[in-house]
Amino acid sequence: MKWPVWMVSTLMLALVAWPRSAVALRTGDDAAELKVDFLSNGPVSLVPAKVDANRENQLKVLVILRADSAVGAGLLPSLYDLQYRFPNVEMVVLCPDTEEATKAFFATFPNPNFATALDRTRQTTAQYMAGSAIFPKAFVIDYRGRIIWDGEAVDLGEMLESFAAGTYDESRQRKISPALEELQSRMRSGEDRMAEYAVQRVLELDPANAAALRMRLFMLENTDRAEQAWQLLERQLKAAPKERKLYLMQLDFASRQRRYGERIPEIVAAYMKNVPSDPAGDGAVGWLLLTRYPFDAAALRDAGLLVERIAAGRQGRAETLADADAWNLAALYAARIGQLDRALECQRRGTALLEKFAPHRASASKAFEEYYAAAGKAGREKKP
Repeated sequence: MKWPVWMVSTLMLALVAWPRSAVALRTGDDAAELKVDFLSNGPVSLVPAKVDANRENQLKVLVILRADSAVGAGLLPSLYDLQYRFPNVEMVVLCPDTEEATKAFFATFPNPNFATALDRTRQTTAQYMAGSAIFPKAFVIDYRGRIIWDGEAVDLGEMLESFAAGTYDESRQRKISPALEELQSRMRSGEDRMAEYAVQRVLELDPANAAALRMRLFMLENTDRAEQAWQLLERQLKAAPKERKLYLMQLDFASRQRRYGERIPEIVAAYMKNVPSDPAGDGAVGWLLLTRYPFDAAALRDAGLLVERIAAGRQGRAETLADADAWNLAALYAARIGQLDRALECQRRGTALLEKFAPHRASASKAFEEYYAAAGKAGREKKP
């Protein structure tokens, strides 16, 4: 199961030492051309030979990740999905580690639909990252060769969705980007008060900024200030009640801080009231409920409500990749309530959509089919 989530686990940051160059490239800067060795689907140029206004909807994306990072490895299937969903995007995934490590890393994900590259000299990585310790990181470059977004790669999907919808605000991101850099620096040095100021500057611009919230939650939870962390999420939900990712972050937080587990029905009710249904969002919330709260009756009930809401919204429209994940959710829910035949039926529907839209994920879905089939057979066999 793979959801285009903006990070619903504790903290997907790789804090590592990295040689510092002058100043990292960020939103508003001209992109630097790649000086790398392409391993697949290359070459790709980030800087156009000439500006063509007819290509204003075309984007280039550079993702820089580390070969020894489990986060980076887990990101690759999501990047495949994004490349498939956004044909106006040409993506390069770059690794600055040794040739041996880089090739071994990319070999774990054969036949990518994006370009992969080795930064043998680390010159490109130094230009884009400088002293940043956040990996994986992504840069979105427009038709002019201008960086219009930089941030953690787990937030890339959200940016591309807003760009496709015509709601992306580059001018706001130019203000957010340096504030996030300051927050990262304050976080690494343990400057709590200054980190709080940096967080507030970002949240004033973007009340649901996932990167700022992740970093601040990490700092608060790791210093035994869970109640402050909860209140932060509550404030931001009041400021932006229609932001789905805030409900996901709150449910995820409650799964780590179990004293807040009794708030699950309240959170889900607010989500269903304030956020319109769609298979991707409802599926993400439902999947989190079933996997983070496996023995919680309230979470099971609420996941069932979301399965029903997705089914009601499916009538009369063509199914997409998001529906594949929604069918997988329906299968897991059916299995949890003892309907194994129904679980197998739903999983097969999900597999069929994955074979159409994301074939690299179909084998995992088929494994679930085999499990549900075996479990159903075991349940039907006569007891000795």
